[in-house]
Amino acid sequence: MTLRYIASLLAFVALGTCAQAATPTLKLTTALEPIARNANGTERATRVQAFDVTADAEPIKSVVVTLSEPKFIKRLEARVGVNVVGYFDANGIFDVDGNRPTNATQITIEIDKPDALANGGELAIWAFPDAQATLDSKLEVGVKSATFGDEVVSFDALPIEYRFGVLVRDSGWDKVAQYRIPGIVQTNKGTLIAVYDARWNGFPDLPADIDVMCSRSFDGGETWEPMRPVMDFHGDDEVAEGVGDPCALFDPETGRVWVAALWAHNKRSTQASEPGLEFGKSGRYMICYSDDDGATWSEPRDVTNEAATDSNWRLFFQGPGNGITTRDGKLVFPSQFIDKDGVWFSTLLWSDDKGATWHGGTGAHKMTCECQVVELNDDSLMLNMRNFNGQPRSVATTTDLGKTWTEHATSNKALVEPVCQASLIKVKSTKDGDESNLLAFMNPNSKTGRVDMTIKLSEDEGMTWSRELTIYRPGCCGYSSLVKIDSETLGAFYETSGGLMFQRVKIADVAAKQ
Repeated sequence: MTLRYIASLLAFVALGTCAQAATPTLKLTTALEPIARNANGTERATRVQAFDVTADAEPIKSVVVTLSEPKFIKRLEARVGVNVVGYFDANGIFDVDGNRPTNATQITIEIDKPDALANGGELAIWAFPDAQATLDSKLEVGVKSATFGDEVVSFDALPIEYRFGVLVRDSGWDKVAQYRIPGIVQTNKGTLIAVYDARWNGFPDLPADIDVMCSRSFDGGETWEPMRPVMDFHGDDEVAEGVGDPCALFDPETGRVWVAALWAHNKRSTQASEPGLEFGKSGRYMICYSDDDGATWSEPRDVTNEAATDSNWRLFFQGPGNGITTRDGKLVFPSQFIDKDGVWFSTLLWSDDKGATWHGGTGAHKMTCECQVVELNDDSLMLNMRNFNGQPRSVATTTDLGKTWTEHATSNKALVEPVCQASLIKVKSTKDGDESNLLAFMNPNSKTGRVDMTIKLSEDEGMTWSRELTIYRPGCCGYSSLVKIDSETLGAFYETSGGLMFQRVKIADVAAKQ
């Protein structure tokens, strides 16, 4: 072996141990969640882009980020794990007139701690929303390039469009371990009233230490009052008096807001309730109301035995989410029951005298629960139900308030679900004087997991669902509640991976399926 060959071989080995050219790839191609602010006033950031850096790359010096509307962001941070390795205070961007610019701007984040990626890892860009961003705002965020040593690496990727949201409740706020089960209505005054479970000690369902609470917004969801109680049954053992799974209903004729919930008195709920609907041996179907836009609430009323159509049932209670007021003024809560043999059914609870008396229906479809109801143009009621068997959602209609049911043509075919609650509301109806028909539906758009919270629209009263928009993609608890803000805007109140989020969505943004 010649000395020249040995020298060449050593040079090749040395070259192989030098830092390599960086070839990172952006990890996000679409928004995973909205850029949200916290309703309680604390700061919150959202991960808007990320890329992996290999251990053999040169130290990273900077990242160039593009913002279509820089006025909507007050701060950007580059993070490795939980550690901030660089930031840019967007409040420092002003035009010659002293105003925040509205046109696209490139922002360079200098990396102060390049050694944080010496062993490789993910560098993520996090964005803090500015007060100028509203729930109707949109922002395109892109990463143009990153500098590794003396090398500038450009990213060949389109910017991502982000929407904005408000985290109304989050785990740990006000000493509540978990918030779940959203319901929402809008009153004649425009007040948004959001109801939900406050699960004081953790995630478990009833029976547990759970109370029904509400938050109110007077500006279309931009800001929210602190929570206040709706139903809270005190006792020596709070677990034995838990109440939850609320359903909200607004009556536009009287201005009254109704809330229904399940009281797990004596630790009787979907678990341990016995045939016969006897107090103390079966969970209770409770209803209360507010005549002052949710500021105060009446004492809850037990309608279990009054309304149940079969006294042998084990349990009779509401479906969480929304109830409706029909064209002729009836109040209707989507409901469910467990029969004497332990079989679940979806049904209705209704009143034709503004809540003086209540009546129940029969089972629409067995092994279903957590249904939602809408009124169609022929005055029939359509019930959309969660399936236990993993099939798409069951759908049935009734023309006699749940005495009899007819299976809908789309039942178990049209709307996939991962066995989870969903939301369904009527937005427009030609019978009500609108120019078109429109139903809105929301659930995790997946057969296998609670991911991809998606709004779907039907323009033919639920026969087809031709338009959709996914607004939250990470794994989550998956429950939701929709509300009509106006003829062009929906409100979505839904469970995230750890809290309850509110967003406004323009109907025009819910595009045709690709």
